[in-house]
Amino acid sequence: MTIKLTAFIRRLQQRDGHLYVRLDRAQLQSAQLLHGTRVVMEIGGRVLLRGVIRTSGASPWVGPTEITSNAVHHAALKGAGYVYGDNVEATVRRA
Repeated sequence: MTIKLTAFIRRLQQRDGHLYVRLDRAQLQSAQLLHGTRVVMEIGGRVLLRGVIRTSGASPWVGPTEITSNAVHHAALKGAGYVYGDNVEATVRRA
């Protein structure tokens, strides 16, 4: 099953240029994507990320798996031309 949601492209730290994907808690709850769910996310038809839903902290986000890293996610987002502040339609499916 594929779920549509919004991927919010943000920085890991304010002074850091590394990008990551934040998610809307209500969208995750509606789709029953819980903390620890492994996902494959296609963002804007330009990049594919494999990750894990993380709901700890202020906003949910897509964390790396044991075979990926924040650096891999950053490189994929940057390589696809995304920048801090982009809000992009994405599709997610359980991995």
